Amino acid sequence: MQRGKGRLLVLVCALLLVAHVTGAAIWGNWVDVGGILTSGPTVASQGENLLDVFARGPNGSLWQRTWNGASWSDWVDLGGIVTSEPDCVSWGIRRLDCFVRGPNGALWHAAWNGTTWSAWEDLGGFLTSGPSAASRATGLLSVFGRGIDNALWQRTGVLIGTDVHWTDWESLGGLLTSSADCVSREVNRMDCFARGPDGALWQLTWDGATWSDWVRLGGIPASGPTVASWSANHLDVLVSGPGNTLWQITWDGAVWGDWVDLGGILASEPDCVSWASGRIDCFVNGPNSALWHRAWF
Repeated sequence: MQRGKGRLLVLVCALLLVAHVTGAAIWGNWVDVGGILTSGPTVASQGENLLDVFARGPNGSLWQRTWNGASWSDWVDLGGIVTSEPDCVSWGIRRLDCFVRGPNGALWHAAWNGTTWSAWEDLGGFLTSGPSAASRATGLLSVFGRGIDNALWQRTGVLIGTDVHWTDWESLGGLLTSSADCVSREVNRMDCFARGPDGALWQLTWDGATWSDWVRLGGIPASGPTVASWSANHLDVLVSGPGNTLWQITWDGAVWGDWVDLGGILASEPDCVSWASGRIDCFVNGPNSALWHRAWF
């Protein structure tokens, strides 16, 4: 993978200064972070101002690049045979769990324990999309994917000692026409989003005891969605929209806002994460097959 552009830090610092002076949150410019991606990216955050970005590289394996708060690392090849966009999640500093659809169509998993990456393990199932992972608490993982019936399916893992113990697959229904993305905004709350049979954005919510019915939110997404949350009462959903630009819709705890076109030229589904209140970092496969980044702060 190629090195990213060295001007990222300068641009981010300049934009942070503007935001500080005006007191207003803004979207920064798109920045080319380099690499040669053959899938959309996924991003996870282990803590404040820490980012780990993953994507399928030119050799079909999973590649990683890390932002340590000051600079980007080089790209690192993590191996595996990836046949979908990956999804990774962190439930604490020095822990990352990555999921992909493997060469047999099943869900595959690898984990970082702060020192080393585990070997890839086959978790079964048969996915027709890339997976999505969410963590509600330390050592608790929920993984989702579209099945052969186009419904959303879930499997849950609980860390006991050093091993993750997995439940059986469970169907959550729906008729998905894209991959789904899910997030936990508090211990007993998860929200999943996907493009539905009518091409609009749909939402499914878990309240700690039961799953809701699917709810139509509208819009014209041209890709699967990504969702980020910085509090129990805030959700930002972003998609590739008409014209392959980035579109955003926000829930403020009471109502959904209007769709907003954020521009850019997307060659993949976006993926976004929030590591602090009022902060969102979004990544896409850009028009030159490199990783591109844009931040809200």
